[in-house]
Amino acid sequence: MRYRSLVRSAIIVWLAGGTIVAAGAQRAEPLRLAEVDVLRQALNTALQHDDVGAAVEAMEALLLRGVEPSNVALSVQSRLSPRTSAALPAALAAGRAPGIPEVLLLLAAGRDDWAAVDSLSGGIVARPFSAAALQSVGAQASEEGNPKAAAWAYERLVAMDGEWARHAAIPLADALMQLGRTEEAAGLLDSVLAARTPDPIRHRASVLRARLFMQQGSDDDALAILDRIPRGRPERADAELLAALIRFAQEGTESLATVLEASARLRPNLPEANDAYDAARLVQQLPTAEGQRKRILESLRLELRGRHASAAEGYRDARREDAWPGAIRIGIREARCWERAGMPDRALEAWHDLEVNGEDGPVVLIGRGDCLAAGGMADSARVCYTAVLERFPASPHAGRARNRLLQ
Repeated sequence: MRYRSLVRSAIIVWLAGGTIVAAGAQRAEPLRLAEVDVLRQALNTALQHDDVGAAVEAMEALLLRGVEPSNVALSVQSRLSPRTSAALPAALAAGRAPGIPEVLLLLAAGRDDWAAVDSLSGGIVARPFSAAALQSVGAQASEEGNPKAAAWAYERLVAMDGEWARHAAIPLADALMQLGRTEEAAGLLDSVLAARTPDPIRHRASVLRARLFMQQGSDDDALAILDRIPRGRPERADAELLAALIRFAQEGTESLATVLEASARLRPNLPEANDAYDAARLVQQLPTAEGQRKRILESLRLELRGRHASAAEGYRDARREDAWPGAIRIGIREARCWERAGMPDRALEAWHDLEVNGEDGPVVLIGRGDCLAAGGMADSARVCYTAVLERFPASPHAGRARNRLLQ
C-alpha cells in the first residue's frame, strides 16, 4: 500500500539525516525540524490505517531524535482507534528507544488504565522521568480521582529541584490526604508554609492545612491559619468557605447553613462546595422530631470532619426511626459515608435499602451502580445505569448514567 511506503520513506529520511548531520553540524537544527515533521506525518498516516508496526517505528524515530516523550504520547493519544489502543502498548514495549517507558505510562494514564500505570510505575522506579511527563500523569490522575497515581507522579516532581517541585507540593499534599496519609501531608504543608514560597502557593497550602486541622478537631488552629489569607486574594473565597464549614460543624444551626450556602456560591468548583450545598439543603428538610433533628445534625458535623463511619451510623439510626419526606437523602448520605469509610458491603446494603422513586431515584440508582462497579460487579452496575435511562430519561442525571455505560 502507498501509505506504507510513505512511512518507510520517512524512516529512511530520518536515518539519512543522522549521517548528514554528523558530516555537517551547521545544518543540524533545520534538518532536525524537517525530519521531525516528516516523522509526525508518517505517524499520523500509520495511525489512520491502524498500522501498529509502522506507528511504533515512527514513534521510536521521534524519540531517538530527541522529541519529548510527552509530546509523542500526546500526538498518539487523540488518534488511537480501539484496535491500535489495544495493540500499540504491547508492540511499543518491545522497543529500545529512550523515553518509551514514559510514553507507555502517559498512554495508560490517558486511557484511564490505572492498573497499567501502577504496573509501569512500579517496574521503572529508578528511571528518571521528565517533569512534563510526571506533571501530565499527575494532572490526569487527579482529574480522574485516582490519588494513588497522582501521589506517585507528584512525589517524583517534589523530589526535583526548582519550580516543578514547588508547584507539585500542593497537589501532592491533596493526594496524600485522600489516601489517608495525613501525617505526610501535614509535614509537607508545614514545610511549604515555613519556606519563602510565592503567595499563591502559600495560601493554597494554608487552606489544605486548615482542612487537616479541621479533620483533627483543631478548629481554632484551622480558623487562625485561614484568617492569615489577605482579603482580595483569590484563595480568600476558599478560606471563607472552609471557615463556614468549620463553624457549621461546630454548631450546625439553620442560620449557619444559610451562610454556608452563600459561601459555596462564591466558589462552586471547590471540593467543599458540594458538601456545603448538600448540608444546607439537608438542614432545610430536617424532620420535626427533635431527637431525629439532633441526631442528623450531629452526624452531619461528624461527616464534615471526616469521621464517616460514625456519621453513617447516626444517619442510619435517624432514617429508621420514623419516615419523613427527606429520609431518602439521609440514606444517600449514609451510603456515601460507608463508601468513604472504606466499608463497601455496608454501603451496598444502604443503597439497596433505598427506594428508587421520585427525583432522587436516579441518584440512588447511579450510586448503587457505582458501588457495584467498584466491587467488580460490572454487569449488575450496568443494569442500574440502564434503569436510569429507561425510568428517568428526562432526569438531569441521565447523562451521567449514559457516560457510565460508555466507559
